[in-house]
Parts: sequence; C-alpha cells; structure tokens
Amino acid sequence: MRNLLFLHIFILIGLRMIANPLDTSYYRFYSGDLIMRTYSSTDIFSIRQINQNDKTVIFKPNQSLSAGLGISYRWLVLSFGLTVADLTDNKIYGKSNESLFGLSASVGKHYLSVYLQEYKGFYIENYNELGIRQPSSGAFPNLPNLNMSNAILSYQYFVSGNRFSIAPYTTGNIVATKSSGSLILGAAISRYSLKNDSAFVKDVTRFRSDFQINYLQSFAPFIMVGYGFNFVLTDDLAAILIANIGGGIERQNYMNKNSEDLIEINPSYRFEGFGGIMYNRTRYFFSLTSNVIMMRHQLVSSSFETTNNKIMLNFGYRLQLKKRPIWIGNKIGL
Repeated sequence: MRNLLFLHIFILIGLRMIANPLDTSYYRFYSGDLIMRTYSSTDIFSIRQINQNDKTVIFKPNQSLSAGLGISYRWLVLSFGLTVADLTDNKIYGKSNESLFGLSASVGKHYLSVYLQEYKGFYIENYNELGIRQPSSGAFPNLPNLNMSNAILSYQYFVSGNRFSIAPYTTGNIVATKSSGSLILGAAISRYSLKNDSAFVKDVTRFRSDFQINYLQSFAPFIMVGYGFNFVLTDDLAAILIANIGGGIERQNYMNKNSEDLIEINPSYRFEGFGGIMYNRTRYFFSLTSNVIMMRHQLVSSSFETTNNKIMLNFGYRLQLKKRPIWIGNKIGL
C-alpha cells in the first residue's frame, strides 16, 4: 500500500508539471474554492469461481452502507467514511468486514487513481445449485475467514483532454458547459489476493474437484482503451459515461487440491465503467455516480471473476475563500 501511494504521488507531480489547461469555453471553474462534501455509498461486490465445465459458485459479502465527509481543493480529493448500517441480515448472510481506500487526481488530460479494497467473510449465494446442505438455522452457508484484497493503480489519458474531463464528478471544482467526448488510453497495475483457511468450496457433490483451491495471489499489468462522453443537458444538469476495456499478462500463485503451490502465467482481462449525473448551482451541487470494475483471472483448472460496483451519492458545498491559502505545490505547478 505504501509503495502504491508513493508511486501515485511521484507520477502525479510529473503529470501536473506537463498538464495542458482545460478549454474555458467547455468548462466553468471554481478552482479557488474549498469544497466540503458529504456522501453515502455502497459497494455491490461478488466473486465467481468457474470450473472447466462452466459450473459456477458465487461468493458475496454482506452488503453495507457507508457515510462520510470529504474535502476538495484544486486537484486534490480527500474522503473519510465509516460503515453505518448493514443492508443484509448478519444472521442469514454472515458477518463481513470491509476496508476501502481511494485516492484520485484529475490533472489536465491525465487521470490517476489508487484503489485499495479488502473484504473478509463471504456467503455462498447459489449453494442450492452446488448440492451444499443449508444450515438448520436457515442461514446461507458462509466462509467467515475467506479474505479478498485488491490493490489497483490506474492511469487514463484523455486524448481530447482540453475539452473532456472527469473532474466535475471527482473534485467538484469545475462544471461542464458544453458536451464533449474523448478517446481514452490507459494502463493499470493490479495485485489481487484471495485466501481461506481451507478450500473455497469443499462440500460439493455435483461439481468436479477442480474447485478445491485454498488461495490465489496474482500480479498483472494491463493496457486499456476506451471512450468517454460528457452530456450537458441544461445549464444546471450534466451526465457522463466512460467505458474502458483492457488486457494483460498475469502471474498467478495458488494452492491446488493436493496442497501443491503452483505458478501460472495466463492472460487476464479487465473492464472499467463510470457513469454519473450532476446537478450544479453556484454554491452547491448534487451528484450520483456508479463506478464498475470487472476482472477475470484465468487459471488452467478454473477462473475467477471479480465484480465491484461502487454507487455514491454526493452533496457538495463550495466555500469561497477570501484569501487564497499558501500552497506548497505552487512551486512545482500543483
């Protein structure tokens, strides 16, 4: 985690020094304002393990609702949140612990983000298809020690970035005034881990034994291409859609049913989509966004598909500063 953050900051400084300014005919700027935000969010997350016969087992955590506060100034966005409620019953679906961290910056034609996510505790959604016995309590069969962690460093380059930006939905200090689109080129680095104290699925009567995996660790670089469009619907209302697809070569380390540590090199695939709608006034704004990340980890015996959809509702207030604060980044163009 520390290495990803340092790399993020180092790259960000370099990008900011070469950044091209946005076209003022396409955007209205609030760059001198300090933006205070409140938000609520939830993550719809799932893991699918698919064997060679295309039979599937679906793992899901207990879904929760988070709320928090955020501050934005110029390109920098900081957010702090806590889980405030479980959206599903712990007695039925088991207890899940969730840890999330995100840091992003939109700098001219460049968008850089670090995303760290961890879950512990999953239930098996389609247990009845697997021939797994349901506990007498009526609860879903669960794996309380199944742990998933994912760290992603992602970079996107907007080819028409002087007219197209994601910043209205991430920082809130600019607002689109004209519709525009852009081809997107990008790259990402992913480190993924899935661990349990025993096989993920061991009480299986209908499926082959190639489900018997205790852990999976992988590392993969990706290249991506996509397109984004910002729709200006009225003076106060705008929407955005972005879609990226990518592929890479993944190094995978896992333990099979015979407790053998194996290493494979296989192709891996990634999709990332972002959509949002924003209502803006001079001093405040509302936005609703959805960020979907899908990854496929292909092994010889089976594959894993991880999907996460982060849905966030934001309210932001722009605080006009009477005196611009001293900003150490001015010396290096930040």
